[in-house]
This record gives sequence, structure tokens and C-alpha cells, in this order.
Amino acid sequence: MAALAAAAQDRHLVARYTWRVDGTADRLIVFTSANDGSWRMDVPGGALGGTADIALAAIADGLFQCGLPSAARPEPVSCVRLGEPDDTLPRRLDPRVQHPFTDWLDVLTDRRAPLSVSPAMALPEATGSCYSVETTAASINPPLDVGIYCFDATAHQRRYGRRSAR
Repeated sequence: MAALAAAAQDRHLVARYTWRVDGTADRLIVFTSANDGSWRMDVPGGALGGTADIALAAIADGLFQCGLPSAARPEPVSCVRLGEPDDTLPRRLDPRVQHPFTDWLDVLTDRRAPLSVSPAMALPEATGSCYSVETTAASINPPLDVGIYCFDATAHQRRYGRRSAR
């Protein structure tokens, strides 16, 4: 899995993945990364208790959260700067869906990270090789969310599965 995660670090892409959490409807997340290290992730229902669509973006000018127009909220796009491009989102604002494409790839390639990784059966719609990832150390701030991670060596990295409770 570490080799597939390392290959994903070098890709600049537009990716879609399904975010599945028990008790909620599936959401289609869209992630875009560029050669300059900037990225954007569109998150339907990512704010205000699932009622507002947002985009998260890290560009040269900083880290931003933008409200996107939708049928329920037709307001124009508005953005708020949250910090520097490499800052982390404040916990209360973080939908945690950008991490599989941004900072968790570093964790998945670190052979010293406190993780237990085992092959897993592919989830519906998943392609490539899938792995069940669990943390092995009790921590208030685990290095990533447990779940099923699938990597397609010919396309892009996707994450499917359950998000851990916070």
C-alpha cells in the first residue's frame, strides 16, 4: 500500500470519490490538484450541519473555505481565508474529506506510522487494490481516520468507507 500511496503523491489530478458514512447519504466529493501544489475540494453538504455546499482550497494566497451556491442556498460564492496554504483547518470547520489527498498520503507512506494495514475486499464501485487501515496507538489525535482505502495504480487514489467518530 505504501508504494501505491507514494505514486498517488506524485499525481496531479481531478478525482471524484464517494464518501460513505453510516446513517447519512453518500456524497460525491471532487478533488483537484495542480502542479504548483495548490488544490481544491468541493464538498456537498460540508457545512452548517450538512445544509451548505462548500469548497476548500489551498492556493498561494492561503487556505480558504468557500460557500457554494445550491438549490437550497442560492447565495453567490463567498470565501473566507482560514490561514496559510499549509495550515490545517480548525477542527470545528474540518469535514476531513480532503485529507486522503493532502496530508494522509504522507502517513500512508511512513512505515513508522502507528498503523495496521491488511488487504480488504473492494467496496462497491471501488477500483484497484483496497486495504483496511486501523491505528495501533491510542491517541487523542490519530494520524488518519480508520477505513477502507483503495488505490487505482492507473488512475487516482480514492477513499471509501467509514469515517471514525470524533
